[in-house]
Amino acid sequence: MEEMKQATERMQDPLFKAQKWQVQKELLTHASLQSETLAENQNLSRQDIRANAQQARNHFIEERPVEEIAGQIKNLHEKLLPRWKAFQKHSKWKNASHNSNPEPTFYDEEKQQERSAEFALSPSQLVNESLNDFVGMTLKVYDKNKLKELDEYIKSDKATNDAVKDLRQIAIHAEESMEKEALGLTFKAVENNPDNYKQLIENIVREKNGIKEGEPLPDTKKIKTDKFEALVVDLPKQMQKENPSEYEGLVFKYFKNYPPLVESELKLLTTPLLNQMSGSDYHHKDKQDIIENNPGIEQKLKAATSKNLPDDEKQQELQKFKDNNPEIFGMQDLDKKTFTFVGAGFPLTGILQHIQTDGAKINLIDYDEQAFNNAKKLIGITDSLGITKKGKVKVLQADARDVEYVKPGNSKQGQENTSSDNLQYVGRKKYKIETDVLDLASALPKDVTDAIMQKNAKGIDMVRKRNVSGSSTLLYERFDIPDGSIFRLGGHVTPPQKVLSGASPEANITDMMSDINVNSDDLYVNKTNLQEKESKLTSNTPSSEVSEGGTLLWNQRTLNYYRNV
Repeated sequence: MEEMKQATERMQDPLFKAQKWQVQKELLTHASLQSETLAENQNLSRQDIRANAQQARNHFIEERPVEEIAGQIKNLHEKLLPRWKAFQKHSKWKNASHNSNPEPTFYDEEKQQERSAEFALSPSQLVNESLNDFVGMTLKVYDKNKLKELDEYIKSDKATNDAVKDLRQIAIHAEESMEKEALGLTFKAVENNPDNYKQLIENIVREKNGIKEGEPLPDTKKIKTDKFEALVVDLPKQMQKENPSEYEGLVFKYFKNYPPLVESELKLLTTPLLNQMSGSDYHHKDKQDIIENNPGIEQKLKAATSKNLPDDEKQQELQKFKDNNPEIFGMQDLDKKTFTFVGAGFPLTGILQHIQTDGAKINLIDYDEQAFNNAKKLIGITDSLGITKKGKVKVLQADARDVEYVKPGNSKQGQENTSSDNLQYVGRKKYKIETDVLDLASALPKDVTDAIMQKNAKGIDMVRKRNVSGSSTLLYERFDIPDGSIFRLGGHVTPPQKVLSGASPEANITDMMSDINVNSDDLYVNKTNLQEKESKLTSNTPSSEVSEGGTLLWNQRTLNYYRNV
């Protein structure tokens, strides 16, 4: 039994998961190298087979010298630079208060015509292939020395450094353009089929799940996720296939990345904080470790249920204690929580989190007017399809730095309410939003991220930030919590290749994401009220008090969580 327990613990270890992932990749490569006997049947030479196998290996492991990697970066930058300059020129023209100059254009080689430079970074063969290559570089496994060498080379070589900075911005704006184009196809598919788009989507979901016509569709997370995918991917594809000239453009092709990403990110919340950050001095290996070594928890639970109250009120007291201590129990009842996302261009994460939490309230914030309008329109459609619960997903057009984020129940009464019951307008384009968790996008610059966390989010307990490490810093600017911050790192989820390269320290990892993701996600915990929380937790059960067995009611590791701020 002990051996089985140890094996189970080993399988849950992040490094073991990463190593298992690596072994699987190497086995695939090995299988390719052993497949020379297929050469004759496939009209391939042994040399071709070996070349293909090596190409497969190179897809996972970066073995080139850094000069060659840097050369690829500069080459991609050179290809996209004319488009980037045209896009920048159009942005300046668009934002000018008084502008009598003609709208900037660029020559689109594929369409063989001049087009508004607004579309210079829209999906095209040049943009797609170049950025696919750039993203592909960040998905490979780099060893620690290679990463360090590449980082030093980029910092020391101005041309490569400038190329990386430009490519980051190009990738962000190209992604926005791609999302707008994909949403446009979704809206067109719905608007051109106003009477039967619901039936078309239902048919797609039935076929995927083998559900016969006439049988009701189950009201499950999977069916809602399938409906969402049918709306933004399958239906536009179907319409495009039937009428390609009417539905020109790129259908969104990264949907499959998001459900497992959101699922991993939720584990940052549902996993007790004392079970995360294995390298910390407060870490407990599992829930049993927490309970067994803190008898005070049992006393608190008994106290909550021993009051002279009706049973339903006792249950409320018990739940309140659990809600107030996610470090011990993990975040409870996610369906009753509120999440706020900064960035609503294509609100996949917000909608999928609403689905996976069985209906949590979601606030989406975006400064861009078109992104705001598109998000509202999409939510209207998802409401009509039963993907989202009406009124539970809200969209606000605002600069995230003009919003104060507070814990639910902490807004002052008497201020003007908006249409959302957890959102208040407090004047001069300033807002106050009640939220349990604030989510910040990876594209958000680190100075903006820090300003929001230090000033705007000081009234909430948890912030999640999509972040990057290792080779993914080519794609986005990395955020590191600055010295003196009111927040500290509380957990981290990451793709396996980041563990193998050492870019994501093993001791920080809560869970592993899919290897198709370039982002990691960090959970940050507000330190300002931890000492007050300790006082409430240990009230009537001081740490010096011992139980009948002579055991401290609160062990030192638990106290370290509250005291090491």
